[in-house]
Amino acid sequence: PKLRKLRHHALAALQNLATEASNKVSMWQDEDGFRAVLLAAASSADPVFFRVRLCAIRTLQSLTAEPENRPHMWKDYDGARRVLLAAAELIEPEHRKVRSCALGALSNLAT
Repeated sequence: PKLRKLRHHALAALQNLATEASNKVSMWQDEDGFRAVLLAAASSADPVFFRVRLCAIRTLQSLTAEPENRPHMWKDYDGARRVLLAAAELIEPEHRKVRSCALGALSNLAT
């Protein structure tokens, strides 16, 4: 429980930072730090870390709001693109928010 709470708070802090327009590009460009952590959290299927995954997918959605990030995120086949497509395919009712955010991110990437 302690680790789960710590991960959730850390991802929630990153999610908040990603809402600031001036942070979006630099956050996405940090491949070995921020991006690696974000994609690992967003791809976690462990139900214990559901809230962490939701924060990570919401953060990805926020980053897709920045037009400069969009082509790079879409071309990240084994990273952002794979994670968002997998999350958009979730069908369980408890994954509704994750799926909705993933679809929103994919919609942003399509524009």
